[in-house]
Amino acid sequence: MAREILGNDMECIELPPPVNSFGVWERMKDFDDGRKIWDYSLPLLLSFMILFFSTWQTIFLSLKRIKATKFTSQVAAGLSLSFLSLMLGNYKTFRDIFFPADYRKNVISTMGAFGYTMFWFLMGVKMDLTTVFRTGKKAAAVGITSVIAPAIFSVLLFWKVFYTTPYSSQCQLLNGNEDPKLITGSIKVSITNWLAVPDGRPLGSALTEKFDYFVSSVFLPFFVVNTSRYVNLKMAGDFNDLKLIIPVFGIKFMATFVAALVSKVSWKDAVALTLVMNTKGYVELAAYAFGLEQKLIEMHSFTNLTLSLFVGSYFLPVCIRILYDPSKRYSGYQRRDIIHLKPHSELRILSCIHKPDNIIPMINLLEASCPSTDYPVAVYVLHLIELIGQASPIFISHQLQKKNVGNHSYSDNVLISFDQFQRNFWGLVHVSIFTSVSSPKRMHEDISMVAFDKLTSLILLPFHRSWSIDGSTIVSESSMIRNLNCTLLETAPCSVGILADRSRIERKSVRESSKTSYQACMIFFGGKDDREALALAKRMTRDSRLNLTVVRIVSANQNTNKTSHCSRILDSKELEDIMHNNLGEEYVIYIEKTAKDGTETALILRSLVDEFDLFIVGRGTAKESELTKGLDQWSEFPELGIVGDWLASPDLDSRTSVLIVQHQKHIHS
Repeated sequence: MAREILGNDMECIELPPPVNSFGVWERMKDFDDGRKIWDYSLPLLLSFMILFFSTWQTIFLSLKRIKATKFTSQVAAGLSLSFLSLMLGNYKTFRDIFFPADYRKNVISTMGAFGYTMFWFLMGVKMDLTTVFRTGKKAAAVGITSVIAPAIFSVLLFWKVFYTTPYSSQCQLLNGNEDPKLITGSIKVSITNWLAVPDGRPLGSALTEKFDYFVSSVFLPFFVVNTSRYVNLKMAGDFNDLKLIIPVFGIKFMATFVAALVSKVSWKDAVALTLVMNTKGYVELAAYAFGLEQKLIEMHSFTNLTLSLFVGSYFLPVCIRILYDPSKRYSGYQRRDIIHLKPHSELRILSCIHKPDNIIPMINLLEASCPSTDYPVAVYVLHLIELIGQASPIFISHQLQKKNVGNHSYSDNVLISFDQFQRNFWGLVHVSIFTSVSSPKRMHEDISMVAFDKLTSLILLPFHRSWSIDGSTIVSESSMIRNLNCTLLETAPCSVGILADRSRIERKSVRESSKTSYQACMIFFGGKDDREALALAKRMTRDSRLNLTVVRIVSANQNTNKTSHCSRILDSKELEDIMHNNLGEEYVIYIEKTAKDGTETALILRSLVDEFDLFIVGRGTAKESELTKGLDQWSEFPELGIVGDWLASPDLDSRTSVLIVQHQKHIHS
């Protein structure tokens, strides 16, 4: 036993403190002397975890519809528990469990401190300090101004404010969401990480992959909820605190806004940037908790600072989303598609690669686009790598990259393969290769940026499924790739194609088809997506090694045709060359088939699957049409369209690859 002095009282505690409970039986056996289950540290910790996470998840799911962030929901969970303690604080049992005065309070706070320390550890692993020296002058000026101006104002206003508001601003190292709770210890940990653990692959990636999810989903939410529950809601709205918080926020807002305008940033982007710089998160909450713990600030200041952080964590991101929508940056003001390309103009294609398995199918498809002197092709290859183990995304242009002997490249396989592709079509194809290392949520922006800057007409994306060598078994699926494809279909600045490759290495490419022809089939129902797909298919007919068959499926009952008259005219105009064989090629076959409903359409498609190496279809094929009625009920992946999904289905025993094409979706008038 040991003695612990609490004020003028003396309390006897047991060392080491009890950890594991003997269960409820101990109390039932000896009601007077038996310990309560919450007298043990482990059951107490588990109880708090259950309470914290159930409250957080309930609030998060409730606020998800109004776009509340996880951090906002975590703070809200802590405030809810604070309100609960306000209502039930007079009950001794409640206080004894949730606000213990003995050693047990250290169990909860230690768990929170450990979570925040782990957060800083990962920040240190991810952080690339060399980016500081690569920061542009304008960005540095805006950043320094946003820190110095409120700091000076705060010192002049009141010396204690320097330890609350501007310090958190000074510690805004990355994106406004990092700062220590136990300041000294966390800074020491992070500095040690920067010196000892290199960011990126292989060590940084391995550490991040192992710890990142657990820290961000368990330890850090525990820290936020536990810290927020100490807010005293009776002290909310203290005018003396608000008259310090609001002016400092206003000074920082104006300083950042003016600095951005001086740097020739548009006023709308300047406001968005200013809101980003004023956004606070985990770091600031930790700083407030540290100030309260060290008695640098009082409870009423901690309460109002935390509440202002909570309000800002919701409304500032909402305002930022309204002011700044990255997807709109890449909406085209001109047509960027294949169907409107001028005769003999260069076809520009952006080909996206995620893994080595994507390389050969993409090259085979690009070969089928028939590069020639009269119809040149420009290929922009973007190798996409998920950001793991570092905080800063990387974008590499391999044309501008300095080629030093011995340097390892992220994209060696991609570089070698597409360099050989360019050599095979020397003078007919121009290849530019890029590598993007970014988070899955930001990959679509890099793709759209390259497509927008390079004026591409088509983005080629690999399907998220991979099949076995014989094309019969699914060997891998990636939800990340699928989400990326779905996002790009909505935001891309040009036409998009998704390639579901099932041919694998045994199926011949166009170049290997000098003796036996490469068979392609375009399924045409009508509509802008089908017309775009047909325009690409026409481009392929200029290679004598490729045979193209266009199968047009029309409704047996013309009275049920819901297609507009204008669309039918455009369909007929686009098919005219094919129907009358005016392309000057003998390798094009036109077939017209009739069907009453989806069942007959499925029978027609099934009769074709074993005759071709490649199917080309439009994504919006026959939507709300009698020709596909019933097929949509079995659709697994809407991003492929009704017919594309049916042709790429694993239930269809086929080794034919499928290219699904969507016409440019967003064009400003």
